[in-house]
Amino acid sequence: MTRIPRLLAVGLCALPLAAQAGTFDLNFTGTYPGGSPGSISGTVVLTGTSLGGGDWLITSASGTINGQAASLAAGVLCSTNATTLANCYGSATINGFPDYIAYYGTANSNGYVYNNVYYTGAAATANDGALDDGGLGLMIPGDVINICQCNGPGSFTFADEITWPPGGNGANAFVPITLVATTVPEPGALALLGLGFAGIGLRRWRKA
Repeated sequence: MTRIPRLLAVGLCALPLAAQAGTFDLNFTGTYPGGSPGSISGTVVLTGTSLGGGDWLITSASGTINGQAASLAAGVLCSTNATTLANCYGSATINGFPDYIAYYGTANSNGYVYNNVYYTGAAATANDGALDDGGLGLMIPGDVINICQCNGPGSFTFADEITWPPGGNGANAFVPITLVATTVPEPGALALLGLGFAGIGLRRWRKA
C-alpha cells in the first residue's frame, strides 16, 4: 500500500470519531402579539455531542438575539432535589432526556424547563423538527430564553422572561417563530474527504 492510500485509510477510520461532535445553525424570526415590544430575530450557532440515533446534547451556544450576545443558559438539573423537581412540574425528563430549569423572577419564582436536545435526520422527522417541547435554554444579558416546540407539532415558540416578569404580561411571553435549523459540516470531516479525493487523483495520475 502506497503512502497516499494509507493516509486515505487512516482518514476514513477517523471519520466516525469526528462525527461525535456536531455544529448546527439556528435562525429564527417572529413578532410579538400586537407588535409590542416589536419583532425578534436570532442567529445562533450550537455545538453538541452525539447521543446516537440523530440525537445531540447541546453543550454550548453563541451568536446574537436582537443584536445582543447569546449563550447557553446556566440551568439546574431538575432531578437535583425535591424542590427543583417540583419547580420542573414534577418531571425529571422531557421526551426521555434529562431536563433542566433556568430560573428567573424573584427568589427563583419562575423558570423555563428544557432538555437542550437537538434532533437531526430521521430523529428530526419523527420529532416534527430539530427541537422538542423542552427545547433549548438560552440567555442574553439580563434575559432567559426558551426556544421550543411548545404549541404543537412543528410549531416553534420563543419564550422570553423579560415580557413575563412577576406581575408582567404572560400573554406576551410566548411568541410564534419561523425556525430554520441546519447542520454545519465539520471542518475535520471536510479535510479528510478532501485528502481522500487528493489521494485518489494522485494515484490515477501516477498510473497514467
